[in-house]
Amino acid sequence: MSHVFSCFFDTDIAPDYCDAVIELFLLATTPLRCDGPFDFANSQLSKGLSEKGLALNGSSNEWHTPPVDALFIHRKLAGLYLIAVKLQAKVDLTALQAYL
Repeated sequence: MSHVFSCFFDTDIAPDYCDAVIELFLLATTPLRCDGPFDFANSQLSKGLSEKGLALNGSSNEWHTPPVDALFIHRKLAGLYLIAVKLQAKVDLTALQAYL
């Protein structure tokens, strides 16, 4: 497990579940890792996140409450994504890569 995610998971979590959550995170951060403008309106990102999230839903024995700060950042990022879709935004986020 990546050190970045170690505080998010219990130590007894199944490795395949951990990998699936990390994959979901990487998918969610696609706009931040895109070279050039990301077209929010024509992206299938929301669909992909929904499908992967529903697949994780079946692993209820692995569920746990994430840290509070993770919940807050999730809400903020999800809201920004939905606004960008609604505005049919094409945004170049490469300048933010320096902070990742």
